[in-house]
Amino acid sequence: MKVKVLLIAMVIFGCGAAFMSNQSEAAAAPFTMTADPATTQHISQSTVQIAMYEYDNSGGRGLGTVVWHNGQTAIITHDHWSHLNGNLNVVEFSSAMGELLLVLNAAEFQSLIQYRDGGAMVLAVPAGLTGFVPASLAGTAAVKAGDTVWMARRTPVGDRNTVEVIGAMVDGVKDGNGPAYLQMRGSGNAVVIPGDSGGGVWVNGQLVANVWSGGVVVSQGWFDKLVGSEQVSGTNSINAALNPLGGIGMDVEVVEETAVTPLEGKLFR
Repeated sequence: MKVKVLLIAMVIFGCGAAFMSNQSEAAAAPFTMTADPATTQHISQSTVQIAMYEYDNSGGRGLGTVVWHNGQTAIITHDHWSHLNGNLNVVEFSSAMGELLLVLNAAEFQSLIQYRDGGAMVLAVPAGLTGFVPASLAGTAAVKAGDTVWMARRTPVGDRNTVEVIGAMVDGVKDGNGPAYLQMRGSGNAVVIPGDSGGGVWVNGQLVANVWSGGVVVSQGWFDKLVGSEQVSGTNSINAALNPLGGIGMDVEVVEETAVTPLEGKLFR
């Protein structure tokens, strides 16, 4: 079977939009990290699940983290919600364990947006959303290539309504066109898939970034060529947008519309 590797199709998967990155699929020694119960609890108690639904019931899921900044609580999530449009109906907030906590209409949700830059979106915590322990934020200098970090993703089995914590290794910190981001590899070849975007990336007990995209490999055999199809599978290559610490001023509304990345890639559902 002929296999073509998209070098690398870094797929933005909060709601299905896709983009490309220049990251290569360099071979690296496998490694395994397992979060201890204290680390898992620490991250889970700050992680919120978010689901958006349009009037036709199409929707998308992602994650966010409740944080403490400038004397206020806020939620940091990703900024590629494709269902955040004029047809948005409701937005649901749930705990890391899948308990539905709050439902807002589109106008109520949009009123929460404090900041967005293509990589991160910052929301005011809505009234009635309680039970979370706000995380403290790490500065961008707190993480570098070679560091190990912990990250939240949806449990990849069943209905994926709960959150788990996995380890990752930082391969590099990139700051080019668009938001600065981490390039990482998931422990034990762990991947992130649609719905994992916005999951917090943690270093030394503090939030430093949110999951943004994951790498894919596209395989095409003779039958795929015949019918014009191809097989897509995830890799353990993961990108995460760094926290825009200088831009999160909760006393001032800053809403920016910027492109996440200039290169459009392959849709990975």
